[in-house]
Amino acid sequence: MAITVVLSFGVYGTLNAVWAPPLSDFIPSFTVLRLDLEIVGFSCLVGGKSYLSSYVVKLLTFPVCCALLILGVRILRIVPKTRSFANFNTSALLNSMGFLMSAFFVSVSLVSLEGLRCTKNPNGIHTLQADGAIICWEGGDHLMIVVLSSVAILVYPVFFITVTGFAAFKFGYMSSRYGLTFTNSVRFLTARMKPGYEFFGFWFNVRNFGISIAPLIASDNYGAQVCLIMAIFLVWMILQTKFECWRFESLNMLDTIVSASQIMLLALFGLLGAENVVEETVGWCIVLMFGAIVLLLIATAMWKLFEHFSKRASYDVFLTHHKAAAALSARHLKMLFGSIGSNLNVFLDVDELDNLDNLGFAVKNTCRLLILLTSDVLRRPWCAVEVGTAFLNRVPLGVVQINDDKVSLTEEFLSVILDSFTQADCTIFSKMGITLSDLSLAYDSVARLEKVKLPLNRPNEDLQLQALRSAAGARILQIARKPRTLATDPEKVVYIVYSCSSDEQASVAYILKQLFRTKCWATHIITAEFAQPIYQKAVSVVLMSKAIVSDPIALGGIVAIRRAGLGTVTVLSQEAFFKPEPSYFERLRNEKELSLLQMQQVQRFAPGCEGEELADALEPMYKILAWSFCPEANQGSLNQEFSIVEERAGKELQRCLKRVEDGRDSHSPPARATIKQESSAEVGHPLAAENALNLEPATTMANQQASNLQTPIPKEEEEVLQAVYF
Repeated sequence: MAITVVLSFGVYGTLNAVWAPPLSDFIPSFTVLRLDLEIVGFSCLVGGKSYLSSYVVKLLTFPVCCALLILGVRILRIVPKTRSFANFNTSALLNSMGFLMSAFFVSVSLVSLEGLRCTKNPNGIHTLQADGAIICWEGGDHLMIVVLSSVAILVYPVFFITVTGFAAFKFGYMSSRYGLTFTNSVRFLTARMKPGYEFFGFWFNVRNFGISIAPLIASDNYGAQVCLIMAIFLVWMILQTKFECWRFESLNMLDTIVSASQIMLLALFGLLGAENVVEETVGWCIVLMFGAIVLLLIATAMWKLFEHFSKRASYDVFLTHHKAAAALSARHLKMLFGSIGSNLNVFLDVDELDNLDNLGFAVKNTCRLLILLTSDVLRRPWCAVEVGTAFLNRVPLGVVQINDDKVSLTEEFLSVILDSFTQADCTIFSKMGITLSDLSLAYDSVARLEKVKLPLNRPNEDLQLQALRSAAGARILQIARKPRTLATDPEKVVYIVYSCSSDEQASVAYILKQLFRTKCWATHIITAEFAQPIYQKAVSVVLMSKAIVSDPIALGGIVAIRRAGLGTVTVLSQEAFFKPEPSYFERLRNEKELSLLQMQQVQRFAPGCEGEELADALEPMYKILAWSFCPEANQGSLNQEFSIVEERAGKELQRCLKRVEDGRDSHSPPARATIKQESSAEVGHPLAAENALNLEPATTMANQQASNLQTPIPKEEEEVLQAVYF
């Protein structure tokens, strides 16, 4: 695009105007953009000045360049040491020639139109603008020049626009029918545009031809020439700004800036035709603006070169996963990577919605691609594109198995997957430059990789991080920068209760824990290994799920937080709301729902708990409005949903603190529920967590229960409990 922008300035040299200094010295320099052979002394080389012969050489410049390209490839193939650099096939050669024509299309169009471009002299005679010695439309050399120009217009700009228009508007059909042979041949047209906007490559060429032919359409009228070119740039800028057709954000921004600059430049050219205007001042403004545009293009090119040759990739880790089966696990993994290194940039598709059309480029610029192995991940066409692109571009691959899911990548299994791809899937592969043979090799490579098991359902974060470090590889660990430890607020304590039998709820609990940590909350998850007291100055978050009613650990935690008098926020995630039948609570009260072993597990968290207390603790949970929480959504939605949960938790904590203060004023003993520990530790044992948080000392369970009975429920909490009945 930068080459095209510079070449567009050659159009200004064809405007019908008599330039004053400094433009009289500046504008003639644009003739090099129109292939003026006199700059290299062509007349001296041929032994005489002949514009006709010079024009023939100009018209042959592009085919000669194409011939030199082919010859260069042939020579490189002959030399053994350079043979690897000349691995060109027909599609690659067509793409290279298309790129040359597209880049220099403005110059080629100007040269093709040169034989028709005449200037009216004061005596009324029209002479050729490129050579004032040739009189237009009176036969002689000009007739031959017109014939050559007409043929050149048909052979170069018209033919090129026709071919690119057909390729752009029929891209989907042709890709499906001819596959990589076609897509690789027209990459010069489609690779720089967003998927679905390939036709803008055609309109970009039409725009360039339009600004080239505009001075010819409005010949002998300087003002009309300027206005026509300005209108073309304005229409293009509006369309490009609206649709953002370029594949990269930086190109969209640069094109908008350059188009606006061209319009301003043309406005200055328009002032040259006005009265009472100092042409020298306007001329210097044009020169300075031209210089600014060129400097902007050079700076952009240098920055892109720096990015290209710098060692740092755009992403450190790319997570490939099947959304229906592993979206939640992918979010869990991304948050675990945040615990490994605060500087790690992890690609998760829902967080990169603006870059999904750049999927191939994102994979190529990744240090490592991790596949979350599920039964269908390799069947998904876009997951296949990610794996195939990584394999072809030698991006290191890794495979992780989530929890207890086991997928055996046997030869038969992979063969069935490859045979399952439809014609539509193969079209997607073709557009991304991948064949089924490439995928077969990539999948065979994946099958040979070591599979790292990630126990995301285990509450042990250290165990999860250890497994993830093994999957990430040494290179990721080398660049990872240890995250800063956030100081927790001793006045903000939250307990998370969830069904420990559910893998999904385990991931949600971990994600909530990490989000609360970022807000400086001291966060504890109640699991089978939990053995700390539950402090009175805290709040609880309960993940409501169908399995929670039969999970003794979750039920014991719910009784414990009720005994401690904590406010509760209920959260619903990964499943629809479920409320047990009244008969369930009746069986629970009569101790006929849980087995003896399950009741013993409940009593580990709530010593002396009986069915009546268990039902009284669980039933109110279904009368609290459960906030929806969807971790697999994009980061913006996730943060918004969590902010609601945290806000509610903060309000419940303030109510709890007020209740505690009111209890102190009335000389009621401070309360704290205890979890029965494996050792025979007494109540009030100085735990490390207690020293860190500087919370209230423990009381006996009898005092705790008495305190709960004596402490009235505030009116606000009672309203919340009664707000929604499901």
